Amino acid sequence: MSKSNTLTDFEKQWIEWFRSYHQTVQDPLKKRKIQEVNKEKTWIQIYTKLPIEPHVESLLFRSTVDEYSIVSEMEQYIESHFS
Repeated sequence: MSKSNTLTDFEKQWIEWFRSYHQTVQDPLKKRKIQEVNKEKTWIQIYTKLPIEPHVESLLFRSTVDEYSIVSEMEQYIESHFS
């Protein structure tokens, strides 16, 4: 069985509910649906389907850390933004 990376209609709806959470909790039907679902499991399912942004991936999955280049980048950033 292959795992699909496409969000289901429910997952898309779930994301939309939380984008407009203040309106969602005022709707008794939506509020009840949210309370009935395992929120952590639903978010994990969603996040495993969403792509990791390249800048985050490079931080998370870097095999070795080059401290010299990190310090150099920080020094350059500080010089360019705070000089």
